[in-house]
Amino acid sequence: MLLDQDATRENIIDHLEGYEEKLTEQDNLIIFFSGHGEMKRGGKYGFWVPHDAEKKPSKYVSNERIKGIIDGIKAHHIYLIVDACFSGTMILKKIDSPENELFEKFSSRMALTSGRKEYVSDGWEGDHSPFFRRLKSILENPPKK
Repeated sequence: MLLDQDATRENIIDHLEGYEEKLTEQDNLIIFFSGHGEMKRGGKYGFWVPHDAEKKPSKYVSNERIKGIIDGIKAHHIYLIVDACFSGTMILKKIDSPENELFEKFSSRMALTSGRKEYVSDGWEGDHSPFFRRLKSILENPPKK
C-alpha cells in the first residue's frame, strides 16, 4: 500500500512491476488508485499524478504505461479501480456480459473508473471524493439479494 508521500512515480511503477514476479495465473489482483489525474497529448492520453509530480508532466505516470505493466502481470483476473480525473482513458475494452459462463475460464482485465475523459469531483477539502464515499458505502453495506 502506498499512501500520500510514499505514492511517488518511482514507487508506483516499482510496486506494480513487482507483481510481475510475485503473482501467478492462480492469483487475482485488485489495484486501487485514488488521486489526481491529467490529460495530455491532445486529449488522447490520461495520466496518474503521483504525490511527487509537482505539476511536472515528466513525473506523471501514463495510463498506457499502467496498462503495459498490467499486461505483464500473470494474475488470472486484474480489477483496476481508479478514482482520478480522466481515468476513463484507462478502459481496455468493453465487456457486454460479465455473467457469461466463459468469464472465469479466461483471464480478464477490468476497470471501474470515477469518470471518463473529464474532470471529476475531489469532494470537500479534507474529505473523500464522492466516488470513493459511494464505493466505501457499497463495500461496507452490500445490497441485499
